[in-house]
Amino acid sequence: MPQFSPKNAVKPVGESIEIRRKRLKIRAWRRGIKEMDLLIGGYADAHLAQMDTAALDEFETLMDEHDQDLLSYATGLKPVPDHLKSMLERVIADADHPSWGLMG
Repeated sequence: MPQFSPKNAVKPVGESIEIRRKRLKIRAWRRGIKEMDLLIGGYADAHLAQMDTAALDEFETLMDEHDQDLLSYATGLKPVPDHLKSMLERVIADADHPSWGLMG
């Protein structure tokens, strides 16, 4: 019997874009690792309302990854898979507030 993972979760069929945004916002803030909640949830708060379907698809693909893997990608411990690179770079750049001095 296959184990459940976000990658094989059933996506609701026919949900409106607003319901999808709400569902993704909840998922973004309930990741399991606080650092990922802050990183991904903060990005969701700032950008979900403006995302079109294609952007939502890309964001949801990122969120389907396990937290430990995302944390390893975000901190440079593991190479970022190509299909996640663009979205993860935007999420990290959004979190790099000038007063934090993360990127220099």
